[in-house]
Amino acid sequence: MNVMGVGPMELFVVLLVAFLVLGPERMVTSARDVAKVVTELRQTFSSIPRTLDDLLEDPEQTGPDEPAESPGVARPRRRRSGGGGSGAEA
Repeated sequence: MNVMGVGPMELFVVLLVAFLVLGPERMVTSARDVAKVVTELRQTFSSIPRTLDDLLEDPEQTGPDEPAESPGVARPRRRRSGGGGSGAEA
């Protein structure tokens, strides 16, 4: 069983070296800290698509009852397709 190219023997060697370098008490606390960081990264990266969807949502899709909320970032203006225009585009 290989996980991202790391087999069971390589994993055992890494854990053994970590145990020798850190010691039993610091290894446990270090493992907890690493687990917290991994959990926070997973939560952060899992929320990115939802945040992008919220930011890129078309304000015209909101109903007349719902006020259009500003996403808090500047978005580029879309150019209108078609020949007729106000003449401001050059």
